[in-house]
Amino acid sequence: AEVIRNRTGHPSFKPSICGVIKQRGQFPWYSGPRSLQIKPGQLKQPQDKRSYAEANKAVVEALSGSNVTHGSLYFVHRRVVKKQQWLKKMKFQVRIGSHVYYKE
Repeated sequence: AEVIRNRTGHPSFKPSICGVIKQRGQFPWYSGPRSLQIKPGQLKQPQDKRSYAEANKAVVEALSGSNVTHGSLYFVHRRVVKKQQWLKKMKFQVRIGSHVYYKE
């Protein structure tokens, strides 16, 4: 959530949260305009309430100005760091859990 917020203020990305999320090739869980559409009756209680609560808390913190990623614009899972050639030109910021954060 914080990386998405950070990207909204960077010229390489769209200026809105939805724009950043929908920007081609950025987030594998977004697969086009239909992936975020919710039809009537489709929204149900989350299966994993703890994970939902943690995700909601992260979004609220990011939108309120948290900076635990130190302005990072990119992140990858720690298992794929060595495989990502584009990371060589990025500046490491912080590791949080299984993710490693970078900025230009």
